[in-house]
Amino acid sequence: MDYCLQVAWYPGMEAITKQSNFIFSPMSLRAGLALLAVGTQGPTLRQLLTFLGSENTGHLDVAIARLLTNVSTWPQLSFAAGIFVDRTLFLTPEFVSSAVSAHHAVARSVHFKNQPAAATAEVSAFIEQATAGRIRNLLSDGAVHGDTKVVLANGMHFKATWARRFDPSDTVRDNFYRRDGEPVRVPFLSDAGMQYAESFDAPGLGFKVLQCFYKMVGRDGRLDSKAPCLCMLMFLPHRRDGLPDLLRLAVTEPNFVMRCAPRREQTCAVEVDEEGTTAVAAMYAATSPTYSPPERPPPPPMRFVADHPFMFAIVEYEKAEVLFLGHVMDPSKED
Repeated sequence: MDYCLQVAWYPGMEAITKQSNFIFSPMSLRAGLALLAVGTQGPTLRQLLTFLGSENTGHLDVAIARLLTNVSTWPQLSFAAGIFVDRTLFLTPEFVSSAVSAHHAVARSVHFKNQPAAATAEVSAFIEQATAGRIRNLLSDGAVHGDTKVVLANGMHFKATWARRFDPSDTVRDNFYRRDGEPVRVPFLSDAGMQYAESFDAPGLGFKVLQCFYKMVGRDGRLDSKAPCLCMLMFLPHRRDGLPDLLRLAVTEPNFVMRCAPRREQTCAVEVDEEGTTAVAAMYAATSPTYSPPERPPPPPMRFVADHPFMFAIVEYEKAEVLFLGHVMDPSKED
């Protein structure tokens, strides 16, 4: 059971109630708590190890170092972590060394007590740089004060290109129906070609899953078959009010997100040129869950129209790592 993913339940449901969009990173939380565990002991350490599914700090350091070393080679993702401690506390050399080597993090002493505004600016600047400017002013005014002893912060920035590009000329404006039934006019990406999708029907909750892969590229920007296999999964409930039930399944059912991936037996598809796109379509015909033997006509193409609240996940497909989980309640909002 991924307890880090379960943490998404309460803020996710709060966002649904407020009709707000939501995004959460279980990987970011796991990395942050693993760094915190390095400096704890006793009951607190035991609770953290249990939550993170590790036997001891040595096992945890090895696991998180393997994960972050792997992530550091991905050109689509930038990750940075830091622990900021007031100068009245002492950072041991052992802690600083472990933070750098195993957790790819910085450990800094700052003036929370005497210069809280400057310390706040330093933490926010660190995260802003780590996320390529996407997250600014992480700490609001007053978040840090003279009694603050420790701030644990990390940031992730993800940017990737679709393996199968959407043609901008096919984008259309249409109604998206919010949870309260109110329509909002927003642009819809459209693709009449083959994608990877599957429909799941269960008592009280049916949903479709659309899988869109990102290009597999190396740090030089060139296509690389050994690059990480990243994709976005979009979960669209049949009912317009079905998002809470989907979120509950995502955080309580083991491996729910990855078990719903339409292409369970394939590695990533890449788009090289027109010929490469044709090759992707051919692989789909051979491995799609909706594929039928030649003697029977294939089922009609599945329509996937995300015109009401849906859940999404960005995952590393081959290692089954959920990088982000979120939902869209109102695409006209930027929250």
